[in-house]
Amino acid sequence: GVLTAVGALRADIYTPAVDSAGKLRVAAAVGVNGDVAAKAEAVLGAGVDVLVVDTAHGHQEKMIAALKAVRSVSPKVPVVAGNVVTAEGTRDLIQAGADVVKVGVGPGAMCTTRMMTGVGRPQFSAVADCAAAARELGKHVWADGGV
Repeated sequence: GVLTAVGALRADIYTPAVDSAGKLRVAAAVGVNGDVAAKAEAVLGAGVDVLVVDTAHGHQEKMIAALKAVRSVSPKVPVVAGNVVTAEGTRDLIQAGADVVKVGVGPGAMCTTRMMTGVGRPQFSAVADCAAAARELGKHVWADGGV
């Protein structure tokens, strides 16, 4: 879905994340294919606060290369990467430059990954394992999908 800036600021079910000027904090996602560095430069140039490097199966060489490309563009921007379901995947993404790792392959109500590919892991177990690995490295995880 799409949440507009006006809609987010009007919502009363949560407090929106805003910067010191009162502007809504914005994240943008880029994939792992093509010129990832150029895509990262473009969205950072547009003023995003957080960059998400996103692919369905994040524990792969393309993701590692994409994270390194993003870090070469901006070493300081917060970077979220995923998705993974193992402690090893979490550690690899953090070591490649992720600040936050998205956890979950196939747990969402609308997700067909498990049925289409036969790949997935129970979300609670994945989050517990990945969070422990991230904590050891001083980083965080986001649970992406239902528990």
